[in-house]
Amino acid sequence: MAVRISRIVATTFLTAVKLLAGDFAIVDGSGRTVGMVHNGEELAIRTSLYLPTPGWQTTYTQPTADRVTVSRSDSVTSYQGSIDMDSTRRLLFTQTVRQDGAATIITLNYSASGTLTAEGLFFRLDVPWADFKGGFAEYPGTNRSTLLPEVRPSNVNLMGATTSQIAVRDAASNWRLAAVLDRPYFVNLQDKSNESPQNFTFWIYVVSGSLASGATGQFGGGGFGGGSGA
Repeated sequence: MAVRISRIVATTFLTAVKLLAGDFAIVDGSGRTVGMVHNGEELAIRTSLYLPTPGWQTTYTQPTADRVTVSRSDSVTSYQGSIDMDSTRRLLFTQTVRQDGAATIITLNYSASGTLTAEGLFFRLDVPWADFKGGFAEYPGTNRSTLLPEVRPSNVNLMGATTSQIAVRDAASNWRLAAVLDRPYFVNLQDKSNESPQNFTFWIYVVSGSLASGATGQFGGGGFGGGSGA
């Protein structure tokens, strides 16, 4: 996922991240993005992998990953670990983060150790609810768009479609984020203002259903950014 940031625009691609000087992602010890900094101002753009069991009865996530090791070589930082369902069923992942001049490039590879009986594998992209309420979201290239509610609606599923692009801005257009995915995925936008922290959440369906033992895949690359208006 690549992000390009200007003072009022943040663009996220799932291939390479292009950032202006002084802009950078904040990544925690599991490899999860927890924020972007632009001109000294932080925007809480967050990401995580989710591996829920059928019906979302139990949810396993990247922040709870086990045995994460971090290695650095020149401009590349790698996060290698596993999301364990139990002692014999694990999602193994390697995420690399590379700074290339004004670009940050994030790549995620995963494989199933044992059969993972799951609802699917999801990549969660959060934008802060307080900053974006009253704003606007769309999937460019489709006919799907929606206003972002200022009060949590009874139906929290705001917009779902197969798309390779995501765009969202706040009500004043001070913050804008556009994501170009490496290929089309089904993406569901939800109002998560009932959670702490409050977010608007884009669920990207990387895999639907269970993962067979030995199954492997790659989810593009990732980067995140936020820009502020005057």
